[in-house]
Amino acid sequence: MARALLTRRTAVPLAALILAGLAVVAHLGEILLAHRGALDLHFFASLSLIAAVMAALTLLVHGRKPVAALGVIVFPLAAILLAVDVFLAPPTIPTPMDWQIKLHVTLALLSYALLSIAALLALFLAFQEPALRNRRWSRILQALPPLTLTESLMFKLIGSGFVLLSLTLLTGALFVQNLFTQHLVHKTILSILSWLVFGALLF
Repeated sequence: MARALLTRRTAVPLAALILAGLAVVAHLGEILLAHRGALDLHFFASLSLIAAVMAALTLLVHGRKPVAALGVIVFPLAAILLAVDVFLAPPTIPTPMDWQIKLHVTLALLSYALLSIAALLALFLAFQEPALRNRRWSRILQALPPLTLTESLMFKLIGSGFVLLSLTLLTGALFVQNLFTQHLVHKTILSILSWLVFGALLF
């Protein structure tokens, strides 16, 4: 995928997409091995899992829209976070969860991944708009998605992420006994603030 930033072509070879797909599978497999098949929500494990979901979603999005430049950022980031989780993070013991909590966590991970990709697209927009006005960085601009596509895709991802974040808060209210206990209060407040911010952007 990095070739798209070094040449004037934005199409990604099929072989690169296959390798990217294998990388996502390998990442998820390593997470399962490292955490003994359990869903571990400690800090570095969560970051690694979110990055893996981001990589998978980037591939899915690229199947419909030419967003190779996203992969140039997402895949190295995923590799770094996986390495930190496996080799540098202290050993942890996953907490047993029932299906309700697993559903809540899955919705949260998907929403965080979607909104993180949307944030990357927002950075693309912040770069593209002044670069187009000043007619600079033309080679990189040709590798990025068109400005209108970037903006449209960003708002679609924000919309999808907002729905999933809403479901995350709903399932948390239904299934988590006390969202404002000491170890959860900061996550709850940040999630509510994120929900308000992204809701304001959409509506």
